[in-house]
Amino acid sequence: MNAVEVVNEIPYFEYRVINDLVHAHSKELGDSLRAIIAFGDLKTRGGTFDIELLEVVDDWQGPPQIQSADSPEVPMRGKLFLNFLSTAEFEAICTPPVPGRVPPELLRRVLNGYEIVYEVPAGFARKLLNRAQDQSGEQGHGQYIDDPRRLPAQTRR
Repeated sequence: MNAVEVVNEIPYFEYRVINDLVHAHSKELGDSLRAIIAFGDLKTRGGTFDIELLEVVDDWQGPPQIQSADSPEVPMRGKLFLNFLSTAEFEAICTPPVPGRVPPELLRRVLNGYEIVYEVPAGFARKLLNRAQDQSGEQGHGQYIDDPRRLPAQTRR
């Protein structure tokens, strides 16, 4: 694994929104929630308040993406894009059968820069994303960002 510096830190306000979502979704989905990964322009370029998350959920049967804007329950400065994959789908896209194969667009965008904000068991998403990075040949497309920081148990306001 290559050591790479973080391009962009998630601003406090957006990190607090992500923290609230992590706690709400882990409570709602329980043990079936396996990972939440922040990615996109908020992590790679900055200059935006849009939050893009990938949620990995055992046996996910719902829509692949949900888009949301500011609401009284979740006040935000930008839009929220929630992408969902089942655990089996996540494992499949992170394990290309042929080295050098171009990964799906969602995985390419995640590999361009991400932060794992929730994973169970520890190392689950990190191991799969490391494997995808190594096998995809995508190292020349942006930076690989992996911040081991985890969210606190409770959000302080």
